[in-house]
Amino acid sequence: MRHVAFIRAVMIGREGLHQEVVLDIFSRAGAGNPVSHRATGNVSFDLDPGAMIPFLEETDHRMTEVVGRPIESFVRTLDELASIDGEAIFALAPFEVVDGRHVTFFHETPDLSDWSLPHLARHDRVAVFHVSGREVFSASQVVDGESAAPGGILEKATGQRATTRAWSTIHHILSKH
Repeated sequence: MRHVAFIRAVMIGREGLHQEVVLDIFSRAGAGNPVSHRATGNVSFDLDPGAMIPFLEETDHRMTEVVGRPIESFVRTLDELASIDGEAIFALAPFEVVDGRHVTFFHETPDLSDWSLPHLARHDRVAVFHVSGREVFSASQVVDGESAAPGGILEKATGQRATTRAWSTIHHILSKH
């Protein structure tokens, strides 16, 4: 089955985590046909779903050894990503002019029950407006020349670690498969 790993808080090519290193780590851990997408730490690969937990333990550990700080990956199947109707979801964004469309990935379903959606944050630069399973959707707008991303506020609100990607990155990955 084809999967996509979203590696939290890395840029491919920095801290010794070059594309070849990442692909080698994934291959040695058992991934078939690993492909790196963009510099934000996105790798598609083939793997039996039953092997995922030890696979992630190994890949995250090896990447941690390379960069010298904890690395964590968030994995979805290609089918899960393809089932996201981004056009319909992002049409719900509360901003007239959207600067960025974001999907934040969690390991567990996040609890945002204390918030009413849309939830505006960072001086109205970001709006969290939709939750579906382990994904949270948000949009950003430019205010006073600045935009914002939702990752930090979502981690704080949920007590969970997460990673955020632009919808354009997910769309790009899907277009390659």
